[in-house]
Amino acid sequence: MRNPIVYLSMGLMLALSLGACTPEKFSGAVESEIPTVEGLDFTLEVDQETNQITASVPEREGYYPLWIINGATYSTLSTVSWSNKSSGTYTIELHMGNRNGISHAAVSKTFTFDKTLVNWSPFFDRLNGKVWRFKSEEAGHLSCGSPGGSGSDWWSAAPEEKADFGLYDDRLTFTFEKKGDNGGTYTYDPGEGGTMYVNKDCATVYPDQKNGATEDFMVEIEPQTTSFTLESGVWVDAEGKEQECVYLVFPPHTPFPYIASDQMWESPRLRVESVTAKRIDLVVDNGNIAWHYVLTSEEPGSGEETPSFTGYKYDSDFNLWRGTKINVETYNAPGWVVSPTPIEVKSEDNRVIDITLPDATAERWQAQVKLHTTISTQTSTAYDFSAKITASESVSGATVKLVKTGDDGTFYFEDRIDLAAGETYYFVKDNLEGKDMEALSLVLDFGGAPAGTMVRVEGVVLKDHTADDGSGHPEDNTPLEYDTPDNEWKAVDATEPDLFLFYADADWQEYPEKPTVDHKGSSYKISLPLPTVQQWQAQVSLQTHLSCKKDDVYDFGCKIKSNVDLSNVTIKLVKFGGGDNDKLFFFEEQVSVTADEETVVKIPGSVSPADMDRISLFFDFGGNPADTTVEIKDIVFRKSK
Repeated sequence: MRNPIVYLSMGLMLALSLGACTPEKFSGAVESEIPTVEGLDFTLEVDQETNQITASVPEREGYYPLWIINGATYSTLSTVSWSNKSSGTYTIELHMGNRNGISHAAVSKTFTFDKTLVNWSPFFDRLNGKVWRFKSEEAGHLSCGSPGGSGSDWWSAAPEEKADFGLYDDRLTFTFEKKGDNGGTYTYDPGEGGTMYVNKDCATVYPDQKNGATEDFMVEIEPQTTSFTLESGVWVDAEGKEQECVYLVFPPHTPFPYIASDQMWESPRLRVESVTAKRIDLVVDNGNIAWHYVLTSEEPGSGEETPSFTGYKYDSDFNLWRGTKINVETYNAPGWVVSPTPIEVKSEDNRVIDITLPDATAERWQAQVKLHTTISTQTSTAYDFSAKITASESVSGATVKLVKTGDDGTFYFEDRIDLAAGETYYFVKDNLEGKDMEALSLVLDFGGAPAGTMVRVEGVVLKDHTADDGSGHPEDNTPLEYDTPDNEWKAVDATEPDLFLFYADADWQEYPEKPTVDHKGSSYKISLPLPTVQQWQAQVSLQTHLSCKKDDVYDFGCKIKSNVDLSNVTIKLVKFGGGDNDKLFFFEEQVSVTADEETVVKIPGSVSPADMDRISLFFDFGGNPADTTVEIKDIVFRKSK
């Protein structure tokens, strides 16, 4: 069915309904509009292996966080990491700020590092032999800020902002001779460009190549190999307090993708803020300015592969978008001044919509396209939505919003996404709660896009969630909720379950040293100091007093996190007792676990093959390397609804 788009010429008289679309005159701080923290919370993860925390609060337009860690103002990033090598209990506070000021109150939490950091093995697990690069696709991969902080509150680079300065093809490798060492060999490769990026204020870094540069400059350099050392040390925070930490130390004149100061060149000493198997956060602080570097071991584009689910079927009879009439409204206001050249929108039918942005814009809501439809929705129906969006140039923070026409406060979603040049972004929303809308509009904003950017929006689908168009649904990685009345496993966590442990070498000879299991609340931390090679050589079983009847149907779930990659972790929920009872189980599944990433396990609708007066839960880590640590938490065992 053809449904040509109807265009509305907007001109200078355009009146927009989005409250943040036009500039606001700021006449000074308004005390009544200073943020509060009522109802605010943040996530806090504690890594006991490296004595580091990661705290995160959702981004909110017009607001910024202010983190105070261990009594010192530290960072304004939405996600912040902090480490200290000493055991002890510390505090973290979150204030929120906007242009009117900073909240008087704060959300506070405490955290504890269980031990003083003296074991260098976790750094081997995370660093050894991997190739590292600047994480150019992430906002803030290079930033600077106040001394004593995280180096982020003054300026931060947008994704790919430094692409023309020979920074992103540099590659770094750290190689330890053996596990437990606190140093080894460092290799620097300047990439195809053969250059290193240098701060303009540096006077001692290849002065013969600076040539009087008044801006940051590049120097030609050859690949080099030298040494590196991890050292315990202290740093002085923003409040003048000494904090213990770990430093990455190089010999003088060691190359790095960005040399921030002469001090970094003459005595390279980078504070390790956090390190995982895929990410390193480093801070270079000379007492006058702190620089923040984000490195990754993932190849460029490795996080941007086409997802397994790319959207619903456009040609399905269930797709409400196919049969709608669309009116277009645009707003093009670089610098918040409406341009005489409107955004161009072309489409022969609803399937493919081509958008051309004539002017460069700098802020959100300065380059809007509103697609007003005749589609109505109801609260009695849940909906699915998908669309494919491709931009000719990179656009950071584009907005996709499905809203009630004429009522910006009633919408299904308002998401910000990053568009990489020439790559298709698959935007999918599954099982949206229905809302009463007489008509809805799809609002797209590309504020911040370069002049001449072309955007193609295609395959838009809005359908009843229960309507089967043959495409299925995206995988739901939301963990089962732990703290519910129907979760029978909470009774297990409230006590100390009996343990069964089997730990054997490659010849199936039992090790004299058993795995250790540290149980606190809903968490079970398992330590496997010795290696195994086959399935069932590293078993840990939690033997419960839970019971069930034959043909009872249960849902099971948990979260697993390991310090190393584990390709085949076996999970088996079985009748207690061993022997023939091993053949009576709800399920026997294998999952792969990526180092330092939380793996969500969900096994719904498992049927009990027999009456069970007791139930055992087995985890097997056979094939694990030495010094493996695994945390299993938030186990859920509940009757299926």
